[in-house]
Amino acid sequence: MSFNEWKGSMQMTETKTAAVTETAQCADGACSLPQPTPEEELRHSREAAYMDQAQHLTRLTVAELDKQRAAGHRVTVMFSRKTCPWCQVMMPNLVLAQAAAGQPVAYVDTLATPTDAALKAFRDQWGVKYVPTLLVFQDGQVAARYDGDRSIADITAFLKQQ
Repeated sequence: MSFNEWKGSMQMTETKTAAVTETAQCADGACSLPQPTPEEELRHSREAAYMDQAQHLTRLTVAELDKQRAAGHRVTVMFSRKTCPWCQVMMPNLVLAQAAAGQPVAYVDTLATPTDAALKAFRDQWGVKYVPTLLVFQDGQVAARYDGDRSIADITAFLKQQ
């Protein structure tokens, strides 16, 4: 097999959609893949920044949150997901507000709502129709709901009042 025949055999085609076919060229063990669009890069960077900030909060499952709520514990929790532009704005501000207020805040990832029956039922039960939603549970009930601006100052003031 000649080099050109070998090189031709290394060409791979990946179908992205029914209408678009892109080619990746491989040689010397390295592949050149299609570059993401600027919109894809922006979306990925915003989601990554959200996840970096979310590490500063306690992530809870619905079962964990429901257990704490049913036990009467005070729990401040944000319902959000990394794909929500408003959540991407609020998350870093919430992290800073949490530190300024000295109040721990947890979060529940709502990305799986369409496929997670327990998450959907919990959201329906407690009126979490949109994200981001910030709730404070006390004695098993919603004691406060934050509907204010996403600024650090306003979130900090809300957390300090609780």
